[in-house]
Amino acid sequence: MKPTVSINLCCYNSEKYLHETLQSIVNQTYKEWELVIINDGSSDSTESIILEFINQGYPLIYHYQENRGLGASRNEAIKLSQGEYIAFIDHDDIWLPQKLEKQIPLFIDPQVGLVYCDALHFLDRTKFTYSTYDLGPPACRGNIFGNLLTNYGLTLSTIVIRRSVLDGIPWFPVEMVMAEEMDLILRIAYSWKIDYVLEPLVKYRIYEGNTAVKATESEYQEREEILKRLVSFFPSIANEYKRELAHFREKNTLIQTHLLWQRNERVKARKTYLKLFRANRKWKLLVFFIFSYFYSFEQFHKLKVKIKYWVPKPLYNTYRRVNF
Repeated sequence: MKPTVSINLCCYNSEKYLHETLQSIVNQTYKEWELVIINDGSSDSTESIILEFINQGYPLIYHYQENRGLGASRNEAIKLSQGEYIAFIDHDDIWLPQKLEKQIPLFIDPQVGLVYCDALHFLDRTKFTYSTYDLGPPACRGNIFGNLLTNYGLTLSTIVIRRSVLDGIPWFPVEMVMAEEMDLILRIAYSWKIDYVLEPLVKYRIYEGNTAVKATESEYQEREEILKRLVSFFPSIANEYKRELAHFREKNTLIQTHLLWQRNERVKARKTYLKLFRANRKWKLLVFFIFSYFYSFEQFHKLKVKIKYWVPKPLYNTYRRVNF
């Protein structure tokens, strides 16, 4: 009998956090799942941790391959998945026990192609957390392609996708290393409704060395490539989502400006921060402008992370329902 949910987990030298991640999967109150693990050429004890769970009799499909990168690993996991729905979890994240139990029923609407949830971002080795939507955009559901273009805030470990959504479309682009999940999710959001569980059901780990902690040339280049791909797949978006595409390009410009700061080209960076501020009056651009006088980009980022965890936040921003 095929499982209802295939959980995809890709690993590369993941021994530090993998046991905790796997334990959070087997602790799910929803039991109709299989776990598909791709070991992308790990050289540490990742495999022995996986074998420990296999030997306990859990429904686990294990595939070892020479290192091919995250996009290729995610695609291999999808190929091996037999479930009606595919859930994703990164090797250093943690699911709360009722995650799948609360998400799967939302697929009762056949037009819903993807369900996500809130996440608690936590600073590794501390007890300090904040919710995804404490600081970012309010959660939204329905036809939210435009919302995601304007302010993309999803993390893959929060997401479950209807398997049939992936039929006939390209999966994760293997050439991307930073934005492969954004590329796929935006394409799904253009054609399908999205639903949401207004509750943090994932713990997303922040730690030094996490690829999400700083701007990179790859992120900028890949976001530019995503724009080209979206227009290629959906030519009408140039007119349908003109304002939202402008926001997406503005974010790309901001990433470019962060890169100038990282390279210590602070005068150029400050000029661009001021130009962006004059265009949209967002206060955070003035913060970047001012702090670039006193801190390196890396020092500023570490300070920003500390502020996020220490300053009290409301549990959620206002919840809104969009075009459902």
